[in-house]
Amino acid sequence: MSTQTEVFDQIVEILKQANMVNFARPDESAVETGFRGKHNSFRVLIAVDDGPLTVFICVRIPIVMPEPRRAEAAEAINRANFGMRLGRFELDYRDGDVNYVAAIPLADAALTTNQFRFTLFSAMTHADVYCRAFSRLLYDHELSPAAAIAEVEMAMADCD
Repeated sequence: MSTQTEVFDQIVEILKQANMVNFARPDESAVETGFRGKHNSFRVLIAVDDGPLTVFICVRIPIVMPEPRRAEAAEAINRANFGMRLGRFELDYRDGDVNYVAAIPLADAALTTNQFRFTLFSAMTHADVYCRAFSRLLYDHELSPAAAIAEVEMAMADCD
């Protein structure tokens, strides 16, 4: 069984091996890194919680939804989240922050490099792909949440 510190150290090492610039907070509560996607630059926060042992990945969408657009953003997030198997978008109604979050519960198991990489890559991909929909919704007040999400999902289907 791994400890919180062991999992944290393992994540730092995986990020170093992947040449992802990272910053481990001095109290070892989280690792911060980032990436440049197709549509924007993103900050990523990775934390390990010990009760129960879980890895949390939070990708900050570089958009702040203004209060008048939060209902539309919430609808778009609900539409984007439908059918997602790993992770979800969330909107903080207090300040308009939008995030993509994923978790890896470990319980009595060890974190594998492949498991972490897959979850991190999935979170980064979802954040990058759907960021376009949230940006369009932010600036195009005539665009419906359904249309914003449909545009992104149709573009993804064309890539398959």
